Amino acid sequence: MSGHARKESPVAVPPTQKNRTVKEYPSILSAHELLARSGDYLGRPFVAFDKLDGSNIRAEWDRKRGWHRFGSRRRLLDASQPLLGQAIPLILDGYGDGLTKAFTDNPALRRPQEATAYFEFLGPYSFAGLHAPETLGVPANEPLRVVLIDVNLHKRGFVSADEFIERFDHLGIPRVVHRGVLTREFIQDVRADKFGTSEGVVCKGGEGHGRWITKGKTAAYLQRLRAVFDDDWRQYWE
Repeated sequence: MSGHARKESPVAVPPTQKNRTVKEYPSILSAHELLARSGDYLGRPFVAFDKLDGSNIRAEWDRKRGWHRFGSRRRLLDASQPLLGQAIPLILDGYGDGLTKAFTDNPALRRPQEATAYFEFLGPYSFAGLHAPETLGVPANEPLRVVLIDVNLHKRGFVSADEFIERFDHLGIPRVVHRGVLTREFIQDVRADKFGTSEGVVCKGGEGHGRWITKGKTAAYLQRLRAVFDDDWRQYWE
């Protein structure tokens, strides 16, 4: 992969779709940014998940229409669109029935009328939002897959990390790498990759509309970004 690799060009979406409501996944502050805003987060309990290096895809569900809308972080998708459109059948085949059953049958989730599930879409060589083999400089980047990373329930907000694990682990979620309270030492351990991750971690604490989330990346991932993107590496960092 050359030193000036770029993120793949966004897929054009018809103007009628661009104007529809998009339930974007919230931007995640780095742990350093979070603590710079408020030191109150130090000492708060959290669960850290392996941060998968892919593209964020959302799937919207309701009781009347089932799975009816899909999108990347900022635009709507359909299955005919190149590359990211492949995420839609992967979501439906791998998670569609299982998530629907959880939403409709599990009283602990309060049987929501609507829900949005968020996934990471990636292949074995995906890197910094790049998936095409010719861009990555590899013969192939298969199998492409999706992994459930979060669930937002109508009127409740995002499920807590513990509930996410309890209700959805059997469907396939990122590896839990640590449980504890947020400390500066933990952030340093992530940077040193003491948890064996490929990119870093995503930490989640609290629940519902009071949930907080932060991320940390490894020094090795930073070195790779600098090698690939030269002076543009900051666009892909924390």
